[in-house]
Amino acid sequence: MSQTRFILVGMATTTSRLLNLLSLLQTRRDWPGAVLAERLEISHRTVRRDIDRLREMGYRIRTTMGPDGGYRLDAGTELPLCCSTTSRWSR
Repeated sequence: MSQTRFILVGMATTTSRLLNLLSLLQTRRDWPGAVLAERLEISHRTVRRDIDRLREMGYRIRTTMGPDGGYRLDAGTELPLCCSTTSRWSR
């Protein structure tokens, strides 16, 4: 049972982390990877993996290379209903 519980907790953590990352990407134009890692309290490697997961889910996220490189959510990318404003609920 404890192994099953660990897996479920890990899944919840990953899901909430992805939603938090998606929410951050929506709030400003460019996000350096180091700032995302610091904000989410995760490693740079985890940021890269999470960005890849979001891309696999269909989110268009651009990457800029270099020492100041980072990530940007493409314009026109729609967030899932759970992450959007409450006004969308009234539709």
